[in-house]
Amino acid sequence: MLLAAVALSDATRSFDKLYDYKISSEEVIKAAPGMRVLIPFGPKNQLKSGWIIEIRDGENRKKLKQISQIVDYNPLLSLEMITLAKWIRTRYFCTSGDATRLMIPAGVNLKKQSWLQLPDVLAHENIEKKIELSPSQKNIIDKIVKSKDGIPEQEITKIEENSDDLKYLIDKGLIKKNEFFEQPVNEKTVKAVIPAISKEEFNTLVEEKKIKSIHPIRVMEVLFTEEICSLQDILLISGVSHATIRNMAKKGLVSYSEIEVDRNPFDNIACDIPKELVLTDDQVQVLKEALPLLSQNKLNEVLIHGVTGSGKTEIYIRLIAEVINNKKTAIVLVPEISLTPQMTSCFTAHFGNRVAIQHSRLSQGERFDQWRKINAGEVDVVIGARSAVFAPLLNIGIIIIDEEHELTYKSENTPKYDARHVARARCNMNGALLVLGSATPSIETYYRALNGKAMLLTMKKRPNSMPLPQTFIVDLREELKEGNRGVVSRKLEQELVNNKNNQEQSILFLNKRGYASFLLCRDCGYTAKCPNCSVTLTVHTHDRQIICHYCGYSEPIPKTCPNCESKKIKAFGTGTQKVEEELINHSAEFRIIRMDMDTTSGKHGHRKLLDAFRNKESDILLGTQMVAKGHDFPDVTLV
Repeated sequence: MLLAAVALSDATRSFDKLYDYKISSEEVIKAAPGMRVLIPFGPKNQLKSGWIIEIRDGENRKKLKQISQIVDYNPLLSLEMITLAKWIRTRYFCTSGDATRLMIPAGVNLKKQSWLQLPDVLAHENIEKKIELSPSQKNIIDKIVKSKDGIPEQEITKIEENSDDLKYLIDKGLIKKNEFFEQPVNEKTVKAVIPAISKEEFNTLVEEKKIKSIHPIRVMEVLFTEEICSLQDILLISGVSHATIRNMAKKGLVSYSEIEVDRNPFDNIACDIPKELVLTDDQVQVLKEALPLLSQNKLNEVLIHGVTGSGKTEIYIRLIAEVINNKKTAIVLVPEISLTPQMTSCFTAHFGNRVAIQHSRLSQGERFDQWRKINAGEVDVVIGARSAVFAPLLNIGIIIIDEEHELTYKSENTPKYDARHVARARCNMNGALLVLGSATPSIETYYRALNGKAMLLTMKKRPNSMPLPQTFIVDLREELKEGNRGVVSRKLEQELVNNKNNQEQSILFLNKRGYASFLLCRDCGYTAKCPNCSVTLTVHTHDRQIICHYCGYSEPIPKTCPNCESKKIKAFGTGTQKVEEELINHSAEFRIIRMDMDTTSGKHGHRKLLDAFRNKESDILLGTQMVAKGHDFPDVTLV
């Protein structure tokens, strides 16, 4: 008989292995690797979620349990993604559940829900007669009674003292606990309108003057053309009110339906028409070396070592175009989410709507819809941060990692994977080309290239023979000797003023957000530290808090030293808020856009700030590492 080898979604290391389960005769045809299942697990047969990893022949042993439910109609994980999950589990010492969670958007993971209700046979007024209850137990019963369909268990257990009372009530049979699994994010649907009669029938009603108003005629003209139309659109196009549609539904002219709509993250991304560029000699040589590797159908690795502004993006576009011509797909990784809109705009201009994006700043619904499009084969190119390396593309021809030296390609969360290594594994599985691009390659990548494990292609010149920028090093110790105690040197101040007068823009990079690095008492030496992480708390003046940038712990800025109660407690160090404050108060009246985690936390936060700077709404873009990577602003002449 056929057995399903199932991996638990939330197993600990000690329980992380494959478990054999029988498949019911009704679902044996439906079952396939990569599907989610609900299974009874452990001595109490608790319902758990898992993944079918294999379908194999086995003996019908008595102790074997049967799968309770197969959740999916089609596999969510391809055989390639299952193989990749096994590789990640072994390489990065994580569980199968940890590995598979990387492959799917967060909203697809099944979440266990516990719902509390009163048993059907138990009337509320009879409870107190049957058994004596404490005031807190009565309170729990009353809360459940007031809610017709019951309440979530966490509503009760969020008060710690209620946990024992709840267990007592469940054990006595006074409360029924229902457990089930649900998927937090699903397809988005909107109300739609469809015609309920044919065009001939409607024309007959009009001719017989049973319909005299122009409003129903307008609505039906649209519906007979479109066949189905969302309620919002039909009201806008026909210019009628919702009351008219409701009245037509009552008369049997139209009926309501539901249609699925796509949550599109590209709505606010402008796509410029691409210009035909003349390639430099370096670009021509790189393409001459790299293009033949695309047809070899084996893992090939290329390091493009090109100076800043040498035209690496144009190389990427030409390589991807060739991959698409060969009926294959491509993944492009960028180190910062802030770069995704810029790259997406560039690639969408070349490849149209066959482009998808994947990164953590998308809403769960947007990530789910983008993932479904990729999984359905509607996409040729996926762009995103490190998580995009797990995009479920089939027949991958190339994976490109831009600015490959950046540490952001290494995950700090379990599994602590390196996107470059995962990309190499996927290219090996698909016989694809791995392209690593950087002006300053990482030591290990450059060493691989020097030892022949990767092909080294160099680009030493910029288009139009543009020179590299002139660099100045300012010794701030000399600034202090000359009496400058500000955070901006005199040389930088002069150049910023000159840029403003010339209507040019500047970018200031400071890899420290907040106002100051730490608080220090000058009497006793006390510094405020995070109780969880043992690092100094960073001063933030906009909300008068000292905050840990690792775990998020915060507390108000103390006016006196908590240790010795001295008033000589002061903020030391420099952050982006402090630089912003100094420049805003400058006599030149600089217009500043600050770009760090504090100002980009909202949806499309990066894009809004970058678009404002590109539209010259600001003289200076000040920020942390997200302003320092790969941006292209034509009016920026000072960094």
